[in-house]
Amino acid sequence: MSNLLALGAFVTACLVVFSYRNVSVGSALSATVVFLMISANSLAPMIGTLLEGNPITETLTVPVTVFTHRLTFAVCLLFAHYLAASSSSLAIRVAISQISRRLKIKVLIPPESLWVVGAIGLFAILLKFFHPPVVVSKILDGFAYLMPAPFLLMLPPYYSKARIKKEKVRLILYYLLQVVFSLVYNTRMAMVLPIGIVASGWLLTLLTGQTIVNQKTIQTGIIRGIVGLFLIGQFADFSTAILIERAQRDNRSGMEQLSATFNRFLDKKALANYHDEQLELLKGVLAEQEWQENYVRNPFLARFIQVKFDDNCLYRIASFSQTELDILREVTIQKVMIQLPQPVLDLFAIDIDKKYISSFSIGDEIDALSSGAEGGFKTGSIPSHAFALFYWAYPVVLVVLYYLIFSVYHGFFSPFKVRSMKGRQIPTLALLLGFTIYTNISLDGVDVLVGTLLRGIIQVILIYAIALWIIKQLKFPVNTKISKTKSQPDTSSQPDVELDPLLT
Repeated sequence: MSNLLALGAFVTACLVVFSYRNVSVGSALSATVVFLMISANSLAPMIGTLLEGNPITETLTVPVTVFTHRLTFAVCLLFAHYLAASSSSLAIRVAISQISRRLKIKVLIPPESLWVVGAIGLFAILLKFFHPPVVVSKILDGFAYLMPAPFLLMLPPYYSKARIKKEKVRLILYYLLQVVFSLVYNTRMAMVLPIGIVASGWLLTLLTGQTIVNQKTIQTGIIRGIVGLFLIGQFADFSTAILIERAQRDNRSGMEQLSATFNRFLDKKALANYHDEQLELLKGVLAEQEWQENYVRNPFLARFIQVKFDDNCLYRIASFSQTELDILREVTIQKVMIQLPQPVLDLFAIDIDKKYISSFSIGDEIDALSSGAEGGFKTGSIPSHAFALFYWAYPVVLVVLYYLIFSVYHGFFSPFKVRSMKGRQIPTLALLLGFTIYTNISLDGVDVLVGTLLRGIIQVILIYAIALWIIKQLKFPVNTKISKTKSQPDTSSQPDVELDPLLT
């Protein structure tokens, strides 16, 4: 039953995502995000457990419930995406389009300027070595998604054999630098981010017709897939080394953490022992008794699969009394409120301890209400949290929230759908954003979605506008003009509003 539910979610996603309706940049962007969110929790669990010789229900306490909610969640995402790409969101898209026009962010940055964008993200992360205040540190984290910009050279419209041959060594060294950051900051994200951005960017170019799939593409994909299977093993070892050394990171300098993690990566026997110890722990403690996030043994794959978080949350929520549900609702409201600037809170005399409310996750709160366990920033689950707050009305709430998020992003890149992307530019920001949006709106709780609307989207866009301003100050070009043929008139001076054959 769990396999059928997971397969149903994935097949439905493929039918909707790989539709001609997603040819414009805006709808292709949300289609990419939706595909990542659904496939990570339908196809990936099936493949991940299959490779390890386990059933998809491995270590789950309430597997049928988990995949029932995941299928429901998938339908919510697909419906929200469909609505956002329809005429129902036209007013939102046109209004947001005016903002993107004023900020001048809908541009294709020249290849040489991609390195400057990456350097801005890199510089922001380097500043964290000086241990700035928490607020400054969070702002610097917001620049992190710019760091992998040079890897866009591997995607259309930047890709060319001559360019990759020229840039290959520099790109490899740049990626190794990001692996070093993963070890120093003890986080897998710096290592995963470039891969995620290239993968999501490739899907975006595929949906918009910039990448054509032919026999040669399929052969190349098979070869790279085989190489990828080998590399995933090394990524898994890196991820395991990071997890083992995580407990000591607060007591070490960056270089000490780097050295300890790298030495652990080379110690394959220690890595194998760690996996064996984790299995023994699972035998001794039931998931009903203690929060457990081990689903597949490969920690690199586990970084993307979120069904274990659903399982933890749904099992605990099922035992909640009305009082505990009311507490969870109150905490959720406070987590939404802290997304607002302090002057706004003061204006309405809202007194909230921002530092305290920020010190735990929705996953922490659900576990605390169930067992009394505290802290740890356990990762919660959006469909589970929404179910606890709104019961079976939650699909309606999630459709509305995701519809608004997708509509806003559509507006930044294309207010209307078009039948063909021939001769059109994909803005560099759209290529950068696919994986970032996915990570920002797929985990923890409903408050994350509201926070994305209140602050998250604004922050991402403003940071990019600042990056463009810096590039201009450094005298680098910020816009690439594609060559026009007689059949492709220059539309750069025309408004974003285009006639849509699907709406007329």
